[in-house]
Amino acid sequence: MASTGNHQSNHLPVKFPANHPLVLSVAKTNTQNWTLQSHTGDNLDIGAPGHGVPVLNYQPKYNPQHTADKYVMQSGTSLAAPFVAGVAGLMLSINPCLDNEEVYNILKRRADRVNPYNSTTGLGYRYWDNIKKPGHSMDIGYGRVNAEQAVNTAEAMKENSLDLYIKDHYNDFGYAQSYADTSFFDHWSDIWVREQPDGHIHQEMEEIEYTISQPAYVYVRVRNKSCAASTGADSLKLYWTKFSSVSSWPQNWNGQQPTVGNKIGEVAIPPLAAGEDTILQFTWTITAQQSQQWGNCLMARIVSIADPITSDPNLAVEIRNNNNIAIRNLQILNIFPGKMKPIVDGVEYPHGVHGLVGLSDNGVTTPVDLHLDVPYHSYGIPITEDAEVKLIVSEEFWQVFQATQPTDWEGIEIAGERELLINSPHARIRNLEFAAGQRCSVYVGFSFLTDEVDSTYLYSYHISQYQDGNLGAGMHFNIGRVDRSKFEADAGPDQFIHQGQSAQLQASDIGEPATYNWYDSADSLFYSGKSPTVSPEVTEQYKLEVIAEADLYKDYDEVEVVVNPYAIISVSPNSASNEVNIAYDADEANVAYLIVQPISGGSGSSYNLSTTQGEKTIMVSNYVSGAYAVLLVCDGIVVDSALLTIQ
Repeated sequence: MASTGNHQSNHLPVKFPANHPLVLSVAKTNTQNWTLQSHTGDNLDIGAPGHGVPVLNYQPKYNPQHTADKYVMQSGTSLAAPFVAGVAGLMLSINPCLDNEEVYNILKRRADRVNPYNSTTGLGYRYWDNIKKPGHSMDIGYGRVNAEQAVNTAEAMKENSLDLYIKDHYNDFGYAQSYADTSFFDHWSDIWVREQPDGHIHQEMEEIEYTISQPAYVYVRVRNKSCAASTGADSLKLYWTKFSSVSSWPQNWNGQQPTVGNKIGEVAIPPLAAGEDTILQFTWTITAQQSQQWGNCLMARIVSIADPITSDPNLAVEIRNNNNIAIRNLQILNIFPGKMKPIVDGVEYPHGVHGLVGLSDNGVTTPVDLHLDVPYHSYGIPITEDAEVKLIVSEEFWQVFQATQPTDWEGIEIAGERELLINSPHARIRNLEFAAGQRCSVYVGFSFLTDEVDSTYLYSYHISQYQDGNLGAGMHFNIGRVDRSKFEADAGPDQFIHQGQSAQLQASDIGEPATYNWYDSADSLFYSGKSPTVSPEVTEQYKLEVIAEADLYKDYDEVEVVVNPYAIISVSPNSASNEVNIAYDADEANVAYLIVQPISGGSGSSYNLSTTQGEKTIMVSNYVSGAYAVLLVCDGIVVDSALLTIQ
């Protein structure tokens, strides 16, 4: 470990060697637990006391006014780093089997998140600045060092008999209750996938382009947390199954249903000394069944006679109770211009993936609650504000959903047949009643709205499943986007027509390839193209949806076609010298009359109308030659006009 460096500002990057990935970097905190005069940023790991610290007056010549003092007060990150080193020494004294990486992890994950962000005051540290580094703040790292928590964790990890484990949570240290039961165990783990065999260097998930010809590479870190060395007699098995919020072991994973899941492979775990770990690589050939817009979930299981797995019919319970099983159910989704558009059964979908929700085969059939959440700790703009988040569901799920009541929905809107729009950062669908083993397809799609996106480029989203209030598993997304030029949907000005007439709507071109969809007031798609012709019988609101071909970004606009039930249909002849026949429509009015008035000014003449006849003949031989306005008045309101020339 090393100090970050001292500076009057906290906004300079961490200095070398503290910024090296194998070094724990330490900033100094004051008595109020704020970092002070330290280099900070993405490479900062932790804070520790370093302001006003009493130290031995080892050089009186530099402190002539304190030559008689045994101690002097000093400040600096060089004083903070030894605090952390001392805690590490205590950890190793109680558990000498820890390796340096576990010491590093414990110090970070057991630090106190002091001064958390307060949205009311706008003060405090944002501990989720980067969703790729859960719990990290640019200002204080993972928090201020906590010696008690770190030493207790080191002691709890100590095991004299062989204990191999795989982290399934960033706060997982391989013993019971090392992280809360309410935490996801499938969002973060010692499993990551890469498109290239570079996972020893880049130890993070990336989006995989599922193609038959190009394999993916899966990496699993196996740790020996015990004080006993392994012999090399152990192995690691890796499985895949379709992206889901629930699954059954082994039938959904081991090839009994090869289109649902299968074994990827098995490799030997090399001998591991006490506290040692290793990263194992698997080559994963994607099959045709996996590549049809389905997300995938991975599970690693350690096979060891000395450290066996305790089975449970509930896979979620089995994973929580065994530190030698880990699962990864995180979908990385990057949306950028030129990304291949999802086509499902010949229909273009938003960018996203299919997953499965429902019940496992363990016989428990209590109702399911689905939680659809932007993580509560997110500080950026929620993806539900910057994008449309839609569930496009199978007919089977649709039937289950329709059996629920609107009171079971929260933040959910029916957008169409088998389409649900999520309109809240925290949406709920409660009391879904599935049959035992019934799992239904749900497509989760994200369409960014060009009028909403601004400065957020990385988002997180969770779909989790609960039964009897207990968290099962979930489907998790990290969604990235790139900057792009904005466009604006323009449906043109409102239009005014008479009953029986048509209106030509016109969308403005956005200057790039796009799809133009038009929806009526019932939100039904009735036309794709720029210029539909509509003939509404009453006033109608139409919605224009513009979808950019490059990345499926969207924007909307609306136009109203106002239908006037009253009309002057014709004026004949025009020009006239003797009499004029005026055809009109006023059958919905109680009282109607015409006014013939000179354009140049002056008084006009009025003529009462029958609302049922539809024609009126007016003698104009005594009118002065010129231009006249013919006004139709229904129930006291001028509703239409026409121009008449009198010779």
